[in-house]
Amino acid sequence: EGDIYIYSDPEYVVPGHPGGLAIFDPAHNCAMILGMRYFGEHKKGTLTLAWSLANRFDYVACHGGMKRY
Repeated sequence: EGDIYIYSDPEYVVPGHPGGLAIFDPAHNCAMILGMRYFGEHKKGTLTLAWSLANRFDYVACHGGMKRY
């Protein structure tokens, strides 16, 4: 498996998506986040790709804040 790649351009507003747009390609470990400055979107994007990667290696991905085990 390769690295996780995220391209971000907070200044680019996609026509028809004034709140921003995030595109994911988990098979290639990459994402593109456009028109969003909020860091949480970048964190979520990284986690989405990391969980997909873990799933391909038969790991169970879970959030640290889960209350049920």
